[in-house]
Amino acid sequence: MPHFLHTVVRTFLLGFSALTLIIASSCGGTSDKNKTEKTKTVSRTQTNKSSHKKRASRNERRNEVVRQAKALLNTNYKRGGNHPITGLDCSGYVRFVFRQAWGVVLPRTSLAQSKISKPIKRRELKKGDLVFYNTRRRKFSHVGIYIGNNQFIHSPASGGKVRIENMSMSYWKKRYNGARRVKDPMY
Repeated sequence: MPHFLHTVVRTFLLGFSALTLIIASSCGGTSDKNKTEKTKTVSRTQTNKSSHKKRASRNERRNEVVRQAKALLNTNYKRGGNHPITGLDCSGYVRFVFRQAWGVVLPRTSLAQSKISKPIKRRELKKGDLVFYNTRRRKFSHVGIYIGNNQFIHSPASGGKVRIENMSMSYWKKRYNGARRVKDPMY
């Protein structure tokens, strides 16, 4: 085959391959939502595989809850909210964090979350434990996640954003209902 013709055929084949890739990625492509879901699935699968090799310590697992909780700092509050994009209320926030960190699906309300977790004394608090407050004239009407150093993180109320609070503040001290520990499915 003459050199000129060889160059033309080669250029055609490279162009055709590139065009095929472009068409395949645009026609049969997945939405960003599906890509995100697939990425999460892959990440969890990889995490599950690596957990068989070396099981994370309880402290590492608790730290993961805190890391996930802090990743949502400044997320808007929304009553009944279940997702950071649209906003989260206190129990929706706790539920989202635990699903991301441990794959655990907690109940939807703070009262229900208090009932499925183990009561602990305040002096026994560890990172990742749930702290409950009476903010609506009824017990267990508000929930947050203990992050250590007498602090908790929560989604406060309408017009607010996820933030860190000191449990020693008089407002929180007066309304404290107790603490609970979510069972870690790995232990």
